[in-house]
Amino acid sequence: MVTTGLPSRNLGGHMSRGQAWITYRDDALVTIHAHGDIDVTSAALLREVAFEAVTHPGGQGVAVDLSAVTFIDSVGVAALVTAFKTARAAGLPFTVAAASPSATRLLRMTGLAGLWGFAPDDPPSAPNGPLTALTPVG
Repeated sequence: MVTTGLPSRNLGGHMSRGQAWITYRDDALVTIHAHGDIDVTSAALLREVAFEAVTHPGGQGVAVDLSAVTFIDSVGVAALVTAFKTARAAGLPFTVAAASPSATRLLRMTGLAGLWGFAPDDPPSAPNGPLTALTPVG
């Protein structure tokens, strides 16, 4: 069973800029869902949502779903790195559970792909192809 812990919230104040929300599963996996653009106007709220996910009582791990992300810049990547570091400091596993082709490319280019659940040498997705399913790490 999946329950939504927080209502969808706009990142950056506009529906077109992006949204983030958290779901909680019965097995205590907390998933952060991001949608739209993750950039300088939306990264602060993504960090806030990620902090809420990591500090959720009873959470046993954090996954990030980037499958609906259309754009991510360096500030967005920094928000994800902050979420990763916060999860690690809390002793929680952190992984990217799914990513859009553009997010996958950026995570591979930065070297974060292998750290967060998929090998940097996996064949890239077609630009308009299916989403990339990623395998959790450790």
